[in-house]
Amino acid sequence: MDLETKLNGKSVIILVLGILSVLIEEWLGLIVGIAGIVLYIEAKNHMLQHQMPSRGVALAGVILSVVGTLIQFLDIID
Repeated sequence: MDLETKLNGKSVIILVLGILSVLIEEWLGLIVGIAGIVLYIEAKNHMLQHQMPSRGVALAGVILSVVGTLIQFLDIID
């Protein structure tokens, strides 16, 4: 498996985790959101170095992960 395929797969996983973090409630949504953020941080440098076209997908995923994490955190402390 080449690097481009692996990074494209990670981008899709980051997007799915971001969507799930918004849809799943409380603790599980919080954990999924954090996992999406961590995976994005891990893959970000490789995507920037290799000018991957899937950066936009990963960026959308991490934005959703951050929003989902904030929503779940606020729901838990409420």
